[in-house]
Amino acid sequence: MSNLVNSMAVLAGIAVRLIIPVLITVSVVYLLRKLDENWQAEGRKTPVKAQKPACWEVMGCAADKRKDCPGYTSKLPCWQARRMPNGYLCAECIGCKVFLKAPAVKIG
Repeated sequence: MSNLVNSMAVLAGIAVRLIIPVLITVSVVYLLRKLDENWQAEGRKTPVKAQKPACWEVMGCAADKRKDCPGYTSKLPCWQARRMPNGYLCAECIGCKVFLKAPAVKIG
């Protein structure tokens, strides 16, 4: 009888230390793969085309000033064209009415 109890204790220890963590790991891998599939499907969707706001009209920029403006010459919105080298937005863009009133692009 003692051998049966000892064997059951060893099997219970194996279950707790090995089988349960493996099952948890397999479950997490499965969920992460499903999440990755959703992200890949979302990435394959055709991006929505957003209209570029004419900031030079809103701000009343003169024609000679426009030709040197990265917001006017770029295909990107003005605040994207004027990003700093580290990727931050310019401080003047954050409070600009063109940036604040720009439409948010809805995906899906």
